[in-house]
Formats: sequence, C-alpha cells, structure tokens
Amino acid sequence: MKHSFVWLWKNCEQLPNTSLQFIHLAFLAILLKRL
Repeated sequence: MKHSFVWLWKNCEQLPNTSLQFIHLAFLAILLKRL
C-alpha cells in the first residue's frame, strides 16, 4: 500500500492540475473502499 502511494505521488507531481484532482478523487475512493 505504502509503495503504491509513493509511486502515485511521484506520478502526480508530473501531471497537470486537472488530472491531479481526478487522481486524488480516485485515490480517496479506493481508500474508502478498503475501509
């Protein structure tokens, strides 16, 4: 989990803001499903 989070974070830094917001939403949704 932690490893994929770091990978996601590094990828997010290279994306424009709109994609960044979308990925944050998707990531939150995945986290909520795990709970």
